[in-house]
Amino acid sequence: GYCMVSVLETMKTYSIEDGLTEEAIVTKLRTCRFHHLFLHSSLRRSSSGTSRWGEFGEGGLLWSECYGKHFEWFDGEPIIEVLSKVRELYGLNDDESFRNVTISSQRRPRPLYLGTATQIGALPTEGIPSLLKVLLPSDCTGLPVMYIRDLLLNPPTYAIAATIQEICKLMADVTCPMPEFTSVSSAKLVKLLELKEVNHMEFCRIKDVVDEVSQMYKNPELRPILEMLIEPTWMSTGTKIDCHFLVEEDFLPISLRVKAVVSSLGSPKGEISYLVFSSMLLVIAKALFAHVSEGRRRKWVFPTLVEISPYWFDVAQGNAIMNTMEMKSLILLTGPNGGGKSSMLRSICAIALLGMCGLMVPAEYAHIPHFDSVMLHMKSYDSPVDGKSSFQIEMSEMRSIISGTTSKSLVLVDEICRGTEVAKGTCLAGSIIEILDQIGCLGIVSTHLHDIFSLPLKARNKAMGVEFFNDPTWKLIDGICKESLAFETARCEGVSELVIKRAEELYLSVTCVMIGAREQPPPKTVGASSVYVLLRPDKKLYIGHTDDLSGRLRAHRSKRGMQFLYILVPGKSIACQLETLLINQLPEKGFQLTNKADGKHRNFGTS
Repeated sequence: GYCMVSVLETMKTYSIEDGLTEEAIVTKLRTCRFHHLFLHSSLRRSSSGTSRWGEFGEGGLLWSECYGKHFEWFDGEPIIEVLSKVRELYGLNDDESFRNVTISSQRRPRPLYLGTATQIGALPTEGIPSLLKVLLPSDCTGLPVMYIRDLLLNPPTYAIAATIQEICKLMADVTCPMPEFTSVSSAKLVKLLELKEVNHMEFCRIKDVVDEVSQMYKNPELRPILEMLIEPTWMSTGTKIDCHFLVEEDFLPISLRVKAVVSSLGSPKGEISYLVFSSMLLVIAKALFAHVSEGRRRKWVFPTLVEISPYWFDVAQGNAIMNTMEMKSLILLTGPNGGGKSSMLRSICAIALLGMCGLMVPAEYAHIPHFDSVMLHMKSYDSPVDGKSSFQIEMSEMRSIISGTTSKSLVLVDEICRGTEVAKGTCLAGSIIEILDQIGCLGIVSTHLHDIFSLPLKARNKAMGVEFFNDPTWKLIDGICKESLAFETARCEGVSELVIKRAEELYLSVTCVMIGAREQPPPKTVGASSVYVLLRPDKKLYIGHTDDLSGRLRAHRSKRGMQFLYILVPGKSIACQLETLLINQLPEKGFQLTNKADGKHRNFGTS
């Protein structure tokens, strides 16, 4: 994997994140604010296949992210060299020390993949509902929003997530007034204090931080919240301070506190740790308080999987259809275009992620495992910069997902293998599903490749069915849906009726062939899917479909007086649909059928 060293010059700290995927590195580069970027020369020699800088700089995802940005190559031992460059850039002494505030990644879920983060709106993406905007009230901005965003992008350990959830539950039940939770950028304040440029307003904000922490400590209802806030604050700052040491009954005068801040970072009494820790604690408190307030308004719950709704719908306003999802293995999801498959996958991904972070979720009830990773793949676009087609991009993401999946992962894939021809795409999709099933992960794979159901797969089948809620809408049901509603979707989107009519003609432009008494099907029917109509001596029709037309013809010719008509169609899925259509509509034209009941158990058979 990749290693990322982050240095905060104002705080004289650095942290190390190792074993990151290329996607995780790109996500961090896209979300963190940095003034200088240094790339180690080992990237030029990468043989992993995921990053190819090469002689002319062309490459993959990481190269694309860095391309156009100002960066500098460096050699040697990464931490020593990066800290040396920082000292040189900011005119610091060679012996200026930096504290290592790295938090162990052991038992912590992997950072969110870039594709997952963009497709659930954790990162701003055009056309995707913003997850951040529904987690917090509209008037909550700045540092609390950044904290929630970073929490989602880098989910915490189970213990920290459980602590965050307990804090939120206590906040939801508090009856006493709450502090305003003054949000102060500790890095900015430290820099101003070092330069002796702090004005009256900034001194007042520092005093507010001290007063509010003191208020929580002295209030018996708020003190448990303060004590639990220590853990997530430690995860964010890399500094661990005991609550009783942080706040004492007799505070030092604020002037002495501020004066102490300008002492050396290495000082044993360096009160800068107090200021940094306290300001971050209040930022987290404000973020969680705002989240609980918005979650209560939206009638969200704390997860303890089942009744879920899209996160961008406001259940409190009554505009959401609730769906039940119990996931014990891999699920294959089918449904028409616009039937809610993508919304279902985004919703489950968001709920799992929020639960892993200890936050409230848009559900009536939820029991969520603490996954080691959550991966969502939606539709892919081509990348001209990398010279890759949309299918190549999709396969690259599939490689990352398969290599990163464990039995404790959640994998969600929308319309798998949509970018290539149907037959090979179906088999490739089936192979990927088999591998994911063998790994034992939980997940959902949605598809329009209906021939996949003829493959020997073990996944459970779910479909999007119709439910009336003011207007017809979609709800998750058991089974398979092979109806795409493609023509209806095109008509709703304003495509010319002339185009749609011609499409319907082309769809039905199959050749009907009559087979005489002493005739047999031509060789091109071997292994091909077909629908056949059998006219019996009693003038009744039998409708069927088969991939072995010659064998079916021999079986029926054992009875004399039978007439045989067949139609070749592209695939077993269409054969099933056409058989159902004929069984349900021929009686309306006055024909009598012997197997009319067969149309009742087909998908969309009665529609």
